[in-house]
Amino acid sequence: MIGGNWTPSFYGYDGHDNVRFLTNSAGTITDSYDFDAFRMPIKTTGTTPNVFLYSGERMDNNIGLYDLRARYYNQATGRFWARDPEEGVAGIPLTFNPYVYVSDDPVDEVDPTGRFASPARAPIQPTQPRVSPGAVEYGLVIAIVSFSAIAGSEYLAQEINCAFEEIGSGLSAAVTSNLPGIQDGPCKQKARPKCKDEFPKLINVNQLPSWYAFHSEGEAYQDIQDYYGKRKLRKGRNAPAKTGPCSIDGPYTPGWHIGINFAKGGKQAGDLVGCPCCEDTSAGPIPTERWGVIYEK
Repeated sequence: MIGGNWTPSFYGYDGHDNVRFLTNSAGTITDSYDFDAFRMPIKTTGTTPNVFLYSGERMDNNIGLYDLRARYYNQATGRFWARDPEEGVAGIPLTFNPYVYVSDDPVDEVDPTGRFASPARAPIQPTQPRVSPGAVEYGLVIAIVSFSAIAGSEYLAQEINCAFEEIGSGLSAAVTSNLPGIQDGPCKQKARPKCKDEFPKLINVNQLPSWYAFHSEGEAYQDIQDYYGKRKLRKGRNAPAKTGPCSIDGPYTPGWHIGINFAKGGKQAGDLVGCPCCEDTSAGPIPTERWGVIYEK
């Protein structure tokens, strides 16, 4: 509400789901926002009241912190204000820091619950967007819906509503509560394919143990190096996995096993294990890989 009047504004997002600008009903940008990696504002323009900013999360202006459900996040320090309610995961040292935010990787990860980091994703865009000329300057696309146009463009409004529902903008209640046929419209018809349909030979990310936490062999190797500090390690040959969720004898494309030894003395330090897998995302199934570290006891 501005000056005692209800004035609609519409969100424009980037690939991290950050709110980067607001537009009015005419499609003109009224406000813009720039952040650093850990959510600190760099540059802001406009005066429209808005508490949904970085990652589309709510800023509690009373205390200047982001409300991530289970606990508050302090963007000035890059840390949570309260301890993690979840226990750490064996073999992943960063999970034992109860205050760390998204494993110190705010570019690739988000934590909407205050409990678990998860990969960031790009918002789904409507199939027939009307684009503000000013929005192009930001390298972004946003669907601009005018309340006065909805009555003559019901189907388009439903499509746009479907897209905005995917990224949690709350547009559904605002613009389509009185539109007929929403249960039979584009939302219901756009069932996306799943990993099991397009990549049946790849194990789903959700079927992997939680300690398969790394997105590449390099990340996993860096973790075991950090774990042993200054002790030098030597990487063995990459061999097919003989055990585990993607073993060579299993139903899925086999994964990898790499033995890690100490450079001095040759004693076993641990193993890197990886799986070629598939992740169901808002854009559809995506082939990827996950790696874990097994430490020698």
